[in-house]
Amino acid sequence: MDRTEYLATYRLTHKKELQDYRKTHKDQIRDNNRRWRANHKDELKIKNHDRYLNEKESRKEYSKIQYRKRKEKITREVFLHYGYDKIECCRCGFNNIFALTLDHINGGGHKHRESLRRTGMVFYRWLQKQGYPEGYQLMCMNCQFIKFKTEDMIK
Repeated sequence: MDRTEYLATYRLTHKKELQDYRKTHKDQIRDNNRRWRANHKDELKIKNHDRYLNEKESRKEYSKIQYRKRKEKITREVFLHYGYDKIECCRCGFNNIFALTLDHINGGGHKHRESLRRTGMVFYRWLQKQGYPEGYQLMCMNCQFIKFKTEDMIK
């Protein structure tokens, strides 16, 4: 049995003793750790930098996942509000969240978003911060396109 196996086995069999020791010698352990870190600053710097470089990809992936979750949550909240507690088109009842968008009831959405310099999730966050202002409705892309084209024909 090599040293790492021995230590792992020892930790499992003497878990309670080790916990008690840590509780009674907390200050001494903290002081020893501080002294060790002070004496090994350069080693720790290199080790931590290497770990940072090795874990960079996993941190990026984790950030992407967290961003996606936040985006889905905000989108769902905004759609539920403007869909009156339902996530579906106000005209045809289509309910696939990936094809639903917010529509400016009185038109002018492009100009409005341009003046705010906000689109997508940033725009949805702005709506939340403004207390969900009136003048928006939840529509599928088809109905929104039809609305746009019929208004364009009337003009």
